[in-house]
Amino acid sequence: MKKVLKIIGIILVIFIIMVLILIGVDYFRVRNGGRPILEFMSPTIKAVVIEVDEKSMVVMATEGESGLLFSGFGKDGNIGFKQGQEILIYYDGYIIETYPGQISNVEKIKILKEESGVEIPIEYLKYCYSSEYNVNVTVNEFTNTGMEISIVDTNEIPYEYTASYEIDKKVKNENYTGEIKTSGEATGNSIPPMFSTGSEYIWKQLDKKVNMESEDTAEPLTYNLPNETKDDHYTVVGWKFDWTELYGELDEGEYTFMLPTKDSLYIKINFEIDNKGKIEYEIESPRKDDSDKYTTKVTDDGSGIIVVENILKNNANTVENNVVDEK
Repeated sequence: MKKVLKIIGIILVIFIIMVLILIGVDYFRVRNGGRPILEFMSPTIKAVVIEVDEKSMVVMATEGESGLLFSGFGKDGNIGFKQGQEILIYYDGYIIETYPGQISNVEKIKILKEESGVEIPIEYLKYCYSSEYNVNVTVNEFTNTGMEISIVDTNEIPYEYTASYEIDKKVKNENYTGEIKTSGEATGNSIPPMFSTGSEYIWKQLDKKVNMESEDTAEPLTYNLPNETKDDHYTVVGWKFDWTELYGELDEGEYTFMLPTKDSLYIKINFEIDNKGKIEYEIESPRKDDSDKYTTKVTDDGSGIIVVENILKNNANTVENNVVDEK
């Protein structure tokens, strides 16, 4: 028994000596600007700062993880984070799977370099700094065979627009019966799965009359920007779409016009044609809020050049719902 206690005592003494040595080494490492040994055991992510908000920031991971991530500031708070810095994030090892991912329980963050030298991809910058609230869509002309739209993008990094579109129509669901059906039979311990035949109406893309791409029906518009200054950040694009050959003349019904961009944004215009050929439309996307700086005035001087003027919103009225008589 005494021999066992002696062995345990020796082990404890060795353990205490090792702990004291680690403490001493850590003391001198920290004093000389190094990292404590125990920190090498903590999960870390090396990243580049992209955007800093009031309580968190968006970073691009370069080591330990990849892609965009949300990060808190840790126990020390915001110690002067700014875009382009290279940082080291200490955390608990877990990433919450959202987009962007969320770094769980950030303990602290060290700034390694004020300028990382890493080029931030343009799609990451757009995610952080470009907003659909800075995009204004104007319908200049609308008939059942086409439409003309202008898009004013006041983002410093504008979205990339395309002329490829599709039109969906609200149609009767042929499989709809209104009944709730069951699959299989009930037993003493279970109820059979139940399912319905879906909604009474569904959205279906219009069938093409000819084999052609929608962008081939689009004519790009030429713009004059009379009030643009060097301090302005806005891009203007527009097209005149004529889908006579592609879809034909649209009849009475409810429709959706979809114009995606090369980014996450898309233009969505819902419209309805009544039995007299009148068209009522609503721009569903991009969304709008009261923080919009500009509205858009679009005029055609008859020369084929569209004049687009950005006007402060408090000097003009904007209308979301409009009625257009078919020409």
